[in-house]
Amino acid sequence: MAKETIGFGFNPEESEHHFLVIIPRSPNAKVIVYERFAWQYDKEVQEIDIKRDIPKVELTKHKWKLIEDALKTEFNERLKKINYQ
Repeated sequence: MAKETIGFGFNPEESEHHFLVIIPRSPNAKVIVYERFAWQYDKEVQEIDIKRDIPKVELTKHKWKLIEDALKTEFNERLKKINYQ
């Protein structure tokens, strides 16, 4: 039976450490990647806690679009390696 995961194979029951990517609707707003160490089980949509969540990178939407597909491929390849070990 497959484990239920979120995004690129994230399972908060295994580890709450994860990265959360915020992609705003506005074309001029920045894409921000946060490193987080806690999962909010009581929230349907995760909320950023500016005291605990660490912004790691901020990108323009244009730059995000340039790397988005490569990131998806890389993350999926890493997951395949982990799942086959």
